[in-house]
Amino acid sequence: MDISLNLDSESKAMLAAVLAYVLIQMAFFPSMYLSIDEHEYAKNAVLLRGLDIGVNDPGNACRAGIYNSHGYVSTQFIGRSVFIMPFTFLGIEGIMLSGLVLHLVNFLLVALILRKLGISRLFALLYLFYPSMVWGARTLFPEMLVLTGMLAGLLFYLGDRKRDWLLSGLFFSLSVLSRYDALFAFLAFLVAAFIADRRKAAFMAAGAAPVGALIFMFNSLFYSGGFATGYGSGGSLLNTLAIGVIDIDNIYYAAILMAFYPLLLVSPYASRKFPLKTEFMLLTIVYFVLNSAFTSFGAFSFSVETSLTARLRYLIPLIGLLIIPYSVLLSQLMESSRIRLTRPAIAVAIILMLFGAGLLSFKHSGLISTRSSVFSAVYSITPDGSTIIGSADDCIFFLPGIFPERKYYSVDLAQDLAGNPEKLSLEGIKTGQAYVMELYYGHQSGRESTRQQVVDAERKRMADFVSENSGSLSAVYESSSPNTLRIYKWK
Repeated sequence: MDISLNLDSESKAMLAAVLAYVLIQMAFFPSMYLSIDEHEYAKNAVLLRGLDIGVNDPGNACRAGIYNSHGYVSTQFIGRSVFIMPFTFLGIEGIMLSGLVLHLVNFLLVALILRKLGISRLFALLYLFYPSMVWGARTLFPEMLVLTGMLAGLLFYLGDRKRDWLLSGLFFSLSVLSRYDALFAFLAFLVAAFIADRRKAAFMAAGAAPVGALIFMFNSLFYSGGFATGYGSGGSLLNTLAIGVIDIDNIYYAAILMAFYPLLLVSPYASRKFPLKTEFMLLTIVYFVLNSAFTSFGAFSFSVETSLTARLRYLIPLIGLLIIPYSVLLSQLMESSRIRLTRPAIAVAIILMLFGAGLLSFKHSGLISTRSSVFSAVYSITPDGSTIIGSADDCIFFLPGIFPERKYYSVDLAQDLAGNPEKLSLEGIKTGQAYVMELYYGHQSGRESTRQQVVDAERKRMADFVSENSGSLSAVYESSSPNTLRIYKWK
């Protein structure tokens, strides 16, 4: 019996590209995360195994934003942590693998949407190799999961049956579980559907209702109010968004998107074959407002590399969806100019994109190594069960249930423990095995951005603490490369 796969040339090219991409990611696998936000998503994923996201022990609570009957509660949205939870059983490697899995699921959804629109699935490679997507797949940030819900929602939005519309609303609402502000993106499609077909909008709303009820109950249970969030009330969110309506950042980010993929932003309207012009007009407006409200172009040091990756973090859902009309437009332009996708041309394009993905992954791995070296030093010097005092984002090195047992406290207790409601003091938490870590990342030296000034102020608190307690601190470790790290035993 012949059980061989009869793949067409298009499928073979896509499969080869995906396999090569996965091999690159395995070669430069992200051994851990970089940011405090990612730490919180991972920490909540571990806590969810016990059906809770609150922590009673302040030594395991960093960085909590709320203190209530559940203990110290993180401010981060819960959806990404729910997705990570099954991967936690595989340790930190499993947690970091979750991003790659999301990326491949999104790639499949893009391919399915293109097929539904009668467009070559090869254009899905434009998504697979987009720099911000390659970067996002190597992190624990929620935007990749937001995009998953929106792509699945769009796939069923294009259907013409009531069941499709119900599923569309369900998947769009699941994206809201990952980031509450994704509600506005869902509303962009819901409003457009209401204008064109009120029945469709009604079924979408019905499909979203169960997840909406779940979010309401979750907020009531953990944030003390159905419309409250870890970031404040729904009203405060609206106030934040109002800031982004008129913002010069919109011009900067529009230029970045148009420079890397020319015509990307205008593709929904430039393509006569793309049917969802109203939806994408509203969606684009929403996401530029969101992006301008939550980030500032001038807050970080400029580089081409970060401008195409981390700086586009909040626009990842929009970019992923824009790949659809962009593919339609490119297909239309190729048809009108009679350009064919020949095998040699496809092979060259895939090789170039693989090279770019490999270079980006290599550089990201180098950045991760600055954290890995600190991790190795801390866990080789300090014994299990010890207490560590750090500053800024040093909490990322201490993940209860995944990393070896340590208690961690920030030198600024109020910053990491929801304002320090229990009135803890550093002297009060000192044990016979208490250590102080003074850390300065080498790759951050010389930066003068607004964000760096915040980090420097947090690091200065530790420098002041070390100076004030020099008589009772005994140096047990010091390194100057790739970071400046000093570890003291607090006697």
